[in-house]
Parts: sequence; structure tokens; C-alpha cells
Amino acid sequence: MTISVLSTPAPGGEPLTLDEAKDHVAFRGTDKDALLTTLIGEARAEAEAIINQHLITRRVRLTLDRFPANIVLPVWPVRAVHQVAYDDRDGVEQVLDASAWKLRTSRRPYEIWPAYGQSWPSTRGDIDDVRIDIDVGYSTPGEMSAAIKTAIKLILGTRYAHREDVVVGTVAAELPSSASRLLMPHKFWT
Repeated sequence: MTISVLSTPAPGGEPLTLDEAKDHVAFRGTDKDALLTTLIGEARAEAEAIINQHLITRRVRLTLDRFPANIVLPVWPVRAVHQVAYDDRDGVEQVLDASAWKLRTSRRPYEIWPAYGQSWPSTRGDIDDVRIDIDVGYSTPGEMSAAIKTAIKLILGTRYAHREDVVVGTVAAELPSSASRLLMPHKFWT
């Protein structure tokens, strides 16, 4: 099973605005806008890696070699399943009609099951025969926990102030990470 990103976020789709980043690092000019914009994306990506969630909207593809009994979606938050496609016995891509499967949303992680009275079709029997395109992420920063947004600000602030992994003085020390402690309750476990 693999997950690949099919679409990148639209500009301005980050959970922090440039003005929020400037307020957090107490900077008022425009000469650091490019740096801060980059740091916003890096801080969001670090938070995503820690909690195993997609914080901005995008489309991802889950690829499997075959249909299991049920398909566990190892991504969160799931906005919609766009399509379920597979290679049939002749190697021709087919897209399953949405009435042939059901998305179970009553628990996390979400799962895809064959609809009542249906079964999964036969595939070619090769690698990557099943492909599921999933829309993930929060549509607005207001949907995500305030703690996640605060953690992103802390990561950004640390990266802005210390653009290296360690601070070197008379003693080298790894920077503390209260951001990780804020994020851990929001970790998505599959």
C-alpha cells in the first residue's frame, strides 16, 4: 500500500497567513515575506508528519496490489473518496460505480467496503492494480484544532529564530519541542 499526492494546495491554502506568521515572529517589514512563506509550508509539513494528518486540502492516491476484504484509508481527515479504479483481467483500467462500494464513516480510520450484495471485481493480478483517489485535508484553518495551529506557529517561530538544527554556544543543545507535545493528542493512528 502506498500513498501519493496528486494535487498540491492552492496558493493561500496554508493554515497560517503571512500576516499571522509576521505577528508571531514580531516582524513588520516585507523583505522576509518569501522566507516566512517558505517557513509556513515547512512548519505545516512538520506538523503533518508528526500527527499523520493532511492539514491542507489536496487529492491523494492510495495504491494497492489487490482488493482486500475492506480497504482501510490510512489518511485523515477524509473529505471524500473521489474514485475507486482498478485494472481488470485484461489490464484495462475500470472505475467502479459509486453504488458498488460504501464508505464507512462511523469510526476512524474510514474504510471502503463493497456495497450490500456486491463483491470486489477481479483484477489483473499485478502490482498497483487498485487505485483510490481521496480528497483530504481541512478546507479552512478554522476546522482544525487551535492547538494544531499554535504548534505550527511554534515550529515556525523556532525555525525563524534558529535556522539550524542546533544552537551552538558554549554548549550545544537540541531545541525543546513544546509543539510536539501540543500535536500528539491529535495524532491519527491507523
